[in-house]
Amino acid sequence: MDRSIKPKDPGKSELESQAIRYGIQILNKAHSISKSLKIYDSNNSLVQGLIQSMQDTLQQVFQTEGAASFLLHQDQIFFNQSKLKFSYSSYPIYKYFMEECLKREIGSLQFKSDIQKKDLESFLNAFSKKMEGTPEEVKQFHDTLRRSGTPSISLTKLSIEEKKKRKQLGAKKIYFLSMSHLKDVFKMDEADKKSRMITTKRLIMAIYDNILDDSTFLLGLTTLKNYDDYTLNHCVNVSILALGLGKRLGLDKKELVELGISSFFHDIGKVSLPIEILNKPGKLDEEERKIIETHPLRGAEQLVSMLQEGIVTPKAINVAMEHHAVSGSRGYPRYVKKKNIDIFSKIVKIVDVFDALTTKRPYRKKDFTREEALNILLDSDPEDYDPLILKMFAGMIGICPVGTLVLLNTDELAIVFEASPTSAEMLRPRVKLITDSDKRKIDGDIVDLTEKTPEGRAKRSIVKSLDPADYDIRIADYFMEHIS
Repeated sequence: MDRSIKPKDPGKSELESQAIRYGIQILNKAHSISKSLKIYDSNNSLVQGLIQSMQDTLQQVFQTEGAASFLLHQDQIFFNQSKLKFSYSSYPIYKYFMEECLKREIGSLQFKSDIQKKDLESFLNAFSKKMEGTPEEVKQFHDTLRRSGTPSISLTKLSIEEKKKRKQLGAKKIYFLSMSHLKDVFKMDEADKKSRMITTKRLIMAIYDNILDDSTFLLGLTTLKNYDDYTLNHCVNVSILALGLGKRLGLDKKELVELGISSFFHDIGKVSLPIEILNKPGKLDEEERKIIETHPLRGAEQLVSMLQEGIVTPKAINVAMEHHAVSGSRGYPRYVKKKNIDIFSKIVKIVDVFDALTTKRPYRKKDFTREEALNILLDSDPEDYDPLILKMFAGMIGICPVGTLVLLNTDELAIVFEASPTSAEMLRPRVKLITDSDKRKIDGDIVDLTEKTPEGRAKRSIVKSLDPADYDIRIADYFMEHIS
């Protein structure tokens, strides 16, 4: 397919409506064939009949449209440059096609006017095979098509940037779905919570997959702050940060999913607290403080009922109860002994404080930058946090945390978008330029600070980090715009 083809928004013309109908019809037929090939051999008469039907449809399309080309752009599918619209009933078809193309790194697919049945059969045979999308599987898929020869079908692979952007868009969706789901769970009675926990586990699994694939970007999404729904937003951020830290600590997949669910519900006890106390702009009085300090016990009590139904594990109850526990008299509840605190609780405690410090709250005059919040944690009493886990967290966040506003030696302002993969170059992350050297705001490129001039000098270097509030900059807006 010609790479110059660009997507355009569908108009209301009859021709474009016809193209949309044809595009969805072809995808429906391809989906039916793929399902059948999971049961029957390609020589089966049913499968052969479906393939023939798809070929007939494509030939009809060529007679009326003159072309039959699919383009996948971010989370949209275009057919002959018209954006396909999917209804509730046809959404599974869209989801299947998008996911399978992403696994195979297919960016576009073009059928030629002399479409051959044998080419359709070869392509759909390869497309219907189960795969996870590993580099080896992707290579095998494209090699198989080259060997079998499909001259009347051509496809292009996703560019590295498009593949990354599409995954980041998926991460963004997971983030907001998690907030929406948690809001629903908080309002449900116990019976409904049990029925929805399968969704919770799927969301945590999706976050886990994204952490494995591109942890720096998903960690960057935790710069998003919803002040009106602070508890929901905070719980999702804590879950993401906890999973990232758990991965660094070497927890296995089962443990990480359990950690994700436990951290997801760590503040469930706050739901029953009076909103006027949670959002009080001034300092809490002694009675209000006592009420706030009941939320670990309230959360544990709620999770006990979910434990009895097999919804959560005992680890979640530990996290709800212990994530504010400190030795001595400073933490709460005060009867929790430090030596008995669960490792999940130790992880959640660190990321809980970090996210809270970096979020503007009505009772605090300022929200701290990520760099400041990390320094506060590192400068705290050694008894407050597990030293090894805190050290690993500092390594994950980095000297220049994702989401930090920085001044470059070129006088440009930039936002750290991706941490450097090596500790030797942790001061040279990938950054998005947001101003020129005269401090005029721009929608600049994402540049790699490891880039060098022909003379071997660094093109750009970080001079210092800055407070976004001093420049009226909302860091989260740039992450949202980057993947919108």
